[in-house]
Amino acid sequence: MRGQATEPFRRKMLFLPRPLKIAAVCAALMLILFSRRPEMFLHPEFWAEDGWIFFVQADTQGADALLTPYGGYHHFLLRIIAAAAAGLDARWIPVAYISANLLTVANLQWLSALGLVWLLVARDPLNKRQYATDGLLAGVIGLTGIFSILLTPLFVWRAWRRKTQPSMFLASVVAITAAIQIWTLLCSADDSSSGAWPPLEAIACLVGYRLPASLFFPMSFAVQLSRAALDGLGVLFVGLLIAAAAWKGRGQNIRGLLVAVIILLIAATIFRSRSHLWAFGSLADGDRYFFLPKLLTAWLLISGWSVPGLFRGAATATCGLGLLASAVDWHYEPLADHNWPEYARRIEAGEALSHIPVNPKGRSFDHPGRHRKEPLQMRSDNT
Repeated sequence: MRGQATEPFRRKMLFLPRPLKIAAVCAALMLILFSRRPEMFLHPEFWAEDGWIFFVQADTQGADALLTPYGGYHHFLLRIIAAAAAGLDARWIPVAYISANLLTVANLQWLSALGLVWLLVARDPLNKRQYATDGLLAGVIGLTGIFSILLTPLFVWRAWRRKTQPSMFLASVVAITAAIQIWTLLCSADDSSSGAWPPLEAIACLVGYRLPASLFFPMSFAVQLSRAALDGLGVLFVGLLIAAAAWKGRGQNIRGLLVAVIILLIAATIFRSRSHLWAFGSLADGDRYFFLPKLLTAWLLISGWSVPGLFRGAATATCGLGLLASAVDWHYEPLADHNWPEYARRIEAGEALSHIPVNPKGRSFDHPGRHRKEPLQMRSDNT
C-alpha cells in the first residue's frame, strides 16, 4: 500500500523539467555546504589565492589577467569568474566567488577537472550542440590546471579504441590545451617540485592516510592509526584499484579509465609535492589534492552495487563507513571572520591597503585601491 501511495509522487518527480531538477540539486548542495560551513555564507571571506591572485590581478591587470599564468600554468576558468565579478563592489566579490564555484575560486580547478573525467567516460555526442558543448568544455577546463596534461594519454587511448570522429576531435582539443600548459610550464621560472622521490614506504603511508583512512574513518580515529597500519591501507587500496580495473565484468572499460585517473592524480600529487610530503600530515589541510581520487573511489564503490553477491555487500558496507565518517566529522572548524566589508569599503574609496588578512590563518595580501593606477607591490610571503 505504501509503495502504491508514493507511485504518483515518483512519476511527478521523474517528469519534472530538467532546469527544475538542476535547480533542486543545486539547492540541496548549497544546503549541505551551509550546514557544514555556515560562516562561508554568513560572512564570506577570500581564501588564499582568491584574494592576492584572482581578485587583485583582475582589478590591476584587467583583461590581461585572463592569460596570466599562476604557479606555472593557466587557470582560465578561474580567471573568467574573477573577471566577471570584477565589476561588482569589492564587498560582494567573495559572495560571487562562493556562488559561482561552491566556496572558493582557488579550489575550482580540482572541481572543474571532474568535467574532463566526465568527458573521458561519456558516450560520443549525438548532435552538433553536444559536439560544440564537449569541445568548449574540454577547451576551457583543459586550460584550467594541469589536468589536461595528465589525461591526454587517456583521451588518445579512448579515440584509438572508439575510432570515431567525435572522440578524435575531443582528444585533439585536450591535447592542444595540454601542449599550451606544458609550454607555459617550461617557460615558467616556478619550480616547487624539486627534490628526490620519497621511498615507497612513505608513498604507501601517504596514500593510506589521505585516501582510505580519511575517506572511511572519522578524523579522530584516522590520525591515531600507526604508520604500519597506514602502509597496509595504502598497499591494500592500490591493490584493490588494480583488481577493479582488471575484473572482466560489466563496465570494465569505464572502471579501467577511472582507476587510471586515480593513479595518475596520486602520482602527480606526489611528484609535485615530493620535497614536502610532510605538509599533508594534517587532514584539515591539502584535501583538494585528493578530492578527485576520493570522489572517483566513491564512484567505483557505488558501481559495485550492481554486482550481485559478496562484492555488492562489501561495496555497500564500505560506502556505509564513508557516510558514517562524514556524519561524525560533519562540521568543520569555523574559519576566521576578518571583517572583509570594512576592508572592501576602504578599497572602494581608493585607499591602498597592506596586510589585508585572509583565510587560512596567517595569510594576507595588499591592494592598491580601486580607481587608482599605481602598480601593485605583492608581498613576498604570499608567493
